[in-house]
Amino acid sequence: MNVSAIVRHCLQLSGWICLGLVFSRPANAEDIKIPDSLPAEVVAAFEAAKTTKLYSLEPTGEMLPQHERLHNERVLGETTLTWEQTATAFRLIKKGVAEGHDRLAFCFAPRHALRVTTREHHYDLVICFECVRVDVYRDQERLSSVGLTASPEYFNSLLKAGRVPLSDSSYEMEEKERNFFAEGKARWLAGMPESIRPVWAAWQAEGEKRDLKKLQVLLAKQFPKAENRILALFTWYAQDDDWASDLHYASAPELMLEEYGDADFVTVGQRDDFTTAQLEGAARFLVGWPTSRLAVLPAKLKQKLLVHVTNQKDARKSAWARHAFGAR
Repeated sequence: MNVSAIVRHCLQLSGWICLGLVFSRPANAEDIKIPDSLPAEVVAAFEAAKTTKLYSLEPTGEMLPQHERLHNERVLGETTLTWEQTATAFRLIKKGVAEGHDRLAFCFAPRHALRVTTREHHYDLVICFECVRVDVYRDQERLSSVGLTASPEYFNSLLKAGRVPLSDSSYEMEEKERNFFAEGKARWLAGMPESIRPVWAAWQAEGEKRDLKKLQVLLAKQFPKAENRILALFTWYAQDDDWASDLHYASAPELMLEEYGDADFVTVGQRDDFTTAQLEGAARFLVGWPTSRLAVLPAKLKQKLLVHVTNQKDARKSAWARHAFGAR
């Protein structure tokens, strides 16, 4: 799994952890101390403020030395709020604390922060709306953590108005993840040979008992000529365009292609009517061949594959293609 995929899964996991670790104050429990309000000095500072700063934070992803930080969270940007905006934002926070003071999460992935500066101090409210929690700071000292029930909608609107980028919430990332895989599945099914499509779900459900011969027989009925079967498999294999993908179902066309001999690929390589999808699938499959096998392929096929891949301007794919199909 590549790094971006790992990050997406971590984000998804963090969202569910937040849901699972929010606790409420038991009716007769004195050992769990959740503050029921913001510290008085913080309230006084914000209510007297003429302006404040609203920050957009990124709680996940890579943190580099050049990135600005606020309480060890990466800052995506900031905007200055007017007195009216400050008053509204702080009123929403106080209301959220009053309604959510008996709820607090152990997780914390803040995407917003509000700062007021007095002559003596900075006071920061570092907010995770998903984790129903605000961490309260005086300068670098954390004064308390307070429960919060509120929506980030107003704060996001202020950031957008100030042209400040927003961090995706874990719920938004989860939705993008679902859409990403749904789109990929639809694309995969659309590129699958028609003869295989009706049995695909049942074949997958067989697990370790899956037999590629079943798929090969069906494909041969649809395409009696070997070269046409190879082209159909190239088209199918192209539908998952991440060559480093570890999606288990992508192995079916790859394993089916491996059953053909070099002579079959030489025959296919003589053609001049490759579609874009066929070139993509061919490049993805053939780039993994050893040098001895690549040497038997027609030069014009290797040139077509090299041009196809390098025109995509994907540095990783281009490097692989130059190594496999470039002049030696």
